[in-house]
Amino acid sequence: MTQLFASCFVFLLSSVATWYNGSSMLEGPLSASLTGGLAKSSAVHHYSHIDYLLYTIKFHPQFPIMMMVSGIYLIVLLSIIGFKKRYGLISSCCLCITALLCYSSYKLSHTPTEGEHAMITSSLAAASLCLTVGLFYLLKRFYSQKEYI
Repeated sequence: MTQLFASCFVFLLSSVATWYNGSSMLEGPLSASLTGGLAKSSAVHHYSHIDYLLYTIKFHPQFPIMMMVSGIYLIVLLSIIGFKKRYGLISSCCLCITALLCYSSYKLSHTPTEGEHAMITSSLAAASLCLTVGLFYLLKRFYSQKEYI
């Protein structure tokens, strides 16, 4: 339970910090054009939350990386708590997260900023950890079924 509350706290804290860092795009006129084209106007109310997130990922990736890692940890922890001894479901959840992380890394692979390259690297590292956890629970399922035969 402590791990669950700690990961929720880190996720919420990094989300607020990401949003705060993204609000710095309102200060410079050039930086508004670098958000990926989602925002076409310079008015404050025309920026969406995605624009703040994209700006932060491109130029200040520390807090989005913390948000991604704590979110993944939270999902894996909730699947372990929720599925208890159903190791196949835990394994499939971890392997789905791995596939999503690899796909997002592939989609970001042609980006020019260093922040996005840091996001790709951390996403691939998180994917390898999720793959390891998924394979661990897959082997655990295999060996737990073998005991009953």
